[in-house]
Amino acid sequence: MSYKSVDGLAGNTINCIAQDQYGFIWFGTYHGLTRFDGYSFLVIRNDPKDSSSLPSNRIVDIAVDKNGLLWLGTDDTGVIAFDPVSHSVINYRHNPDDPSSLSNNNISRIFIDSSGNIWVCTIGGGINLLNEQGGVIDDLIVYRLGEASFLLVVNAAKIDEDFAWLQQHSAPEVAL
Repeated sequence: MSYKSVDGLAGNTINCIAQDQYGFIWFGTYHGLTRFDGYSFLVIRNDPKDSSSLPSNRIVDIAVDKNGLLWLGTDDTGVIAFDPVSHSVINYRHNPDDPSSLSNNNISRIFIDSSGNIWVCTIGGGINLLNEQGGVIDDLIVYRLGEASFLLVVNAAKIDEDFAWLQQHSAPEVAL
């Protein structure tokens, strides 16, 4: 089967796909977020007149945590914690005046490890490790790879409690 925006997708180019605990398939596009239940589509978009809507339509990655929250990476507004039941959103953004904020709003990848830690790879800001506790960020650690923090991190994988592999665009892997 093949689906396009005329069938109900938010956009024709799919940037990312994830499945939640209820079996819904979620698609991230540059035109919003789409939920597919196997029969029909539900499109969720930013509404400039509604401050409780998605802060961005530019979804580049999706990760689902053990509580069912969708963690959406955008290339312009950081990370969005999206509750698929209530449709509530929490936006985690870079604030240059706040060192405890995300290091950059341009996200390339989100990875959730077996401990529930949320690894956020950015373009130009290094890697952020978020420790999510009950829907709020309990701790934020920014890993900058020395002078290489400008590199695009495209993937991350947690191997065990003391070791993570990161893959950079056009560069070798780096271990933390």
